[in-house]
Amino acid sequence: MRHTLLASILDTLREALRHRERVLLFEVGRVYLPQAGSNLPSEPRRLSIALAGPRAQTSWLAGGGASRLDYFDIKGIVDALARELNLPAVQFVPSGSPSLHPARSAALVAGDRHIGVFGEAHPRVRENFDLPADPVCIAELDIEALQELAAPKRFKSLPRFPAVREDIAIVVDEETPAARIQSLIEEAGGSMLRSVALFDLYRGDKIGAGKKSLAYALTYQHDERTLTDDEAAKIRTRIIKKLQDAAGAELRT
Repeated sequence: MRHTLLASILDTLREALRHRERVLLFEVGRVYLPQAGSNLPSEPRRLSIALAGPRAQTSWLAGGGASRLDYFDIKGIVDALARELNLPAVQFVPSGSPSLHPARSAALVAGDRHIGVFGEAHPRVRENFDLPADPVCIAELDIEALQELAAPKRFKSLPRFPAVREDIAIVVDEETPAARIQSLIEEAGGSMLRSVALFDLYRGDKIGAGKKSLAYALTYQHDERTLTDDEAAKIRTRIIKKLQDAAGAELRT
């Protein structure tokens, strides 16, 4: 009785790759887990996803060297699913799954609920399932948790006043997750910080070993008036101080 859907979807992926170069699969099914105080297992439903091959369909527009599907593609799918279901307090944390590549995987957490894991299959898993050397992306999510936490979307009227947009670049320790930095920015930015987007990651001699530079695009906006330059500067200062105090970040100039 299976404890995970990943083995079955990897088997299916292997067979499909014998016939085509690009494969995108999903499966919904039950797994069987030990249940304390009962001889019968619990039977939760899981959603599994598997991707492999070129990122784009074969086309004269794509040329001959199409990039391959990788961690960021499966993360994009999981992130889009979380946003469409309006899951609360979403975080991406280290997965710890032995089936996944330790540096190219994550777990999806919403509130205090562990929803599932995703990322590139561990090289040993790829070899055991006789899969190609290119990245193989997989995910497994708890359907019951997704259904319980999903919330209706609430729509707001379009803003009447212009937004203030600016970028910040900070240097942090290599081990510091980008998701942690984004969470601190959102916490410090308050209600007038409308969006945070990571747009650049840099490692190199200019910032030293064991460090990385993360650059974020920030958008500030007020519902009832135009923000002044001084107000925007105060939000920025508050964000930078929070990053310095909580993550030891340095502003990159």
